[in-house]
Amino acid sequence: MSTRPRRAAVAAFALLSAASPLAAQRGVPPWERRAEPTFAVGGAGLYAGIRGSEAGRVRDGYGFDVHAAVGVSAFALAGGYQRSVQALRDTDTELTLQGPYVEPRVALAPGGSFTPYLTGRVAFLRQKAEGDVVTVSGSTRTSVGGGLGLLVSLGPAIHLDLAAQYTRFDVQQDTRRGDGALVRAGLLFGFDRWGR
Repeated sequence: MSTRPRRAAVAAFALLSAASPLAAQRGVPPWERRAEPTFAVGGAGLYAGIRGSEAGRVRDGYGFDVHAAVGVSAFALAGGYQRSVQALRDTDTELTLQGPYVEPRVALAPGGSFTPYLTGRVAFLRQKAEGDVVTVSGSTRTSVGGGLGLLVSLGPAIHLDLAAQYTRFDVQQDTRRGDGALVRAGLLFGFDRWGR
């Protein structure tokens, strides 16, 4: 065997040897992974887009999200508070949706530099419509959604947290609910071992 093929074979063997433990770990189902509980707190900016409610009168809006979470193995449960503000088209009225939520998450790969996860959310949002003429506070409405997220490690126990969800907003502008998107981008502190 010539020198170049021998070096290529050695390099390939070394690469496969190094990748094997990671591949084996990624092959472990989430419910079979074991880890001590790990905790995290985070904050993020929100984009909330609502479609299909009163012929699209609700404009896209922005807000924030703060939460705390506990994770065991590949599973985690977060609870927090969200707030977003949207304008109504052709009016001077702003629509505020704010309230608590719970969000289960499942890591799709062991904790590392990149940890993708499945996420769902149930939020209990109080609606407030405010303009120059009138201010109306509505009852608590329900928002339900699900989607994908990604944790990107920035350092020990510091992560960039990105998530996008399809959401059903129960907006009291007519008898219909609004379909939409909820996008989150922020920082998460903790979860050093989550998903392992």
